[in-house]
This record gives sequence, C-alpha cells and structure tokens, in this order.
Amino acid sequence: MAHELGHFSNFDTLMSLITIIGNFPMSIILKGLTNLVKRLKKCNWIIKILAFPVYWYYWIFSLINFISSLILMHLCRRHEYWADMFALECGFGTEINAALIEIYHASIHKPGSIKEQLRSTHPDITKRIERLEDILVAYMPRPD
Repeated sequence: MAHELGHFSNFDTLMSLITIIGNFPMSIILKGLTNLVKRLKKCNWIIKILAFPVYWYYWIFSLINFISSLILMHLCRRHEYWADMFALECGFGTEINAALIEIYHASIHKPGSIKEQLRSTHPDITKRIERLEDILVAYMPRPD
C-alpha cells in the first residue's frame, strides 16, 4: 500500500494522464499517415514521387513516437524505484522487500529480450529486490 501511495506522492498518476492526453493527437496523426502511406503504395510511381513528403512525415512521426515511448517506459521504471523508496522511507522497507520476493517466487521468472525490457513499465524484480536489500543492509542498526 505504501508503494502505491508513493506513486501518488511522486505524481506518477498525473504523468500518466498527461502522457495519455498528449499522446492522443500524435496517435491520430500517425494513424492517418499510416493509412495514407498504405493507400499510396497502391498508386502509380508518379503519385508516389509527388507524395514523397508524406513518407518523410510518416517516418519522422514514427521515429518521434518510438523514441518518446522508450523515454516514457524508462521513466515508468524509474518511478517504480521511487515508489519503493517511498515505502522504505515510510518504514515498510522489509515489508516491500518481502512482498517483492513473494512476487518473484510466484511468477515464472525468465529473462526477457532486450525489446521486452525496453518496453516494460517495471524494472526487473531481481534488481528491485537487490536495490532494496542493499539499502536495508546499509541502514540496519548494528548490534553493539
């Protein structure tokens, strides 16, 4: 629960809302250009040459969309670490770590491809566990 409250305190939900609203016009433009490019492929070569700027816009918007989605997924993964840290700062460090370990054991863990890792909204659970354990060990009181 503290982890999810960390998302609210870090304004992650606001970031998601802004992303969805901001992505809507880009999606419409890209969909329109995709449909136009598909139709132009059926035309003769003269029209294809005249429509050359359309191809450029299509590739430019596709590249922008690809890069922005990679940046967004990176930010989502970073926000997961921040939400974990929020839970730790609230005093639930061992609990969030135990929950992540349970999730790890309950899931079928297989390393994903690079494409899957780049498009993932959550970092690898083992990295989250290692990071939390390192912080917990560093801040645990030492017995005298």
